[in-house]
Amino acid sequence: MIIPMPRHGARDRLELAAGAAAELGLEVWFSPYPLELDPEQILTRFRDCAERAERLRQQGATVVFVAGAELSVMNRGFLPGESPEERVEQLMSQPERCAEAMRELGVRINAFLRDATATVRERFQGKLAYASIQFEQVDWTPFSRS
Repeated sequence: MIIPMPRHGARDRLELAAGAAAELGLEVWFSPYPLELDPEQILTRFRDCAERAERLRQQGATVVFVAGAELSVMNRGFLPGESPEERVEQLMSQPERCAEAMRELGVRINAFLRDATATVRERFQGKLAYASIQFEQVDWTPFSRS
C-alpha cells in the first residue's frame, strides 16, 4: 500500500495510516512525497520520516521507504522554474539544448539521491525505492545494499 504524505506535513497521519496498513498485513511503501521543497527541506523531511518508518519496521511490518517521486519536476532546485509546469516547459522549450539539460539534471538529481539515501539509511534499515521519471537518468547504485 502506497501512502503519500499530504503537501503541508501531516507526518503523524502518515505514520498512523502506515501503522493501520501494517496491522492489516499489507506491505507499506512509506512515501513522504515532498512537493515544492528545496533539497535541504526534502532531506529534513526524509530524516523524520525515516525514523518513523524504522519504528514501524522494527514492530515487524514490511516497509519500503520511497525517497521521493519525480523530484526534479515536483520540487525546487533541480530544474529552473517556479512550478512543475514551468520546469517541464523550460526543458521542452529549447530542443537544441535538451540533451545537455538532461545530462546536467542527471548529475544534480544523482548527487541529491546519494545524499538522500545516505540520510535515510542512517535511520532506516529496510528497502529503499525512488519513483523516477526516465529522463532523470537515476543511478540506482545507492539504493542497493552493498
